[in-house]
Amino acid sequence: MVKSVKLSLFIVLVITVASACTTKTTALPPDEISVRLKWLHGVQFAGFYIAEQQGFFDEENLSVTLEEGGLDYDEIDLVSTGQND
Repeated sequence: MVKSVKLSLFIVLVITVASACTTKTTALPPDEISVRLKWLHGVQFAGFYIAEQQGFFDEENLSVTLEEGGLDYDEIDLVSTGQND
């Protein structure tokens, strides 16, 4: 009898902990990230576009802005000065 009570309490404890782990807490505002691409929007950046469409950034609580690059941009300078991530 004592073993069945202990087992029941253990099962209740496991269920309680599991439900607490999966319950969302207060939503934090998404982290805003700006990504300077190395060139104009194109197929070489498909991974970014697919991640955005599939909601992968949202799942990680990220707000990602994809900005075109090109000859007029020095990506290293933009990142080192904090203008882009």
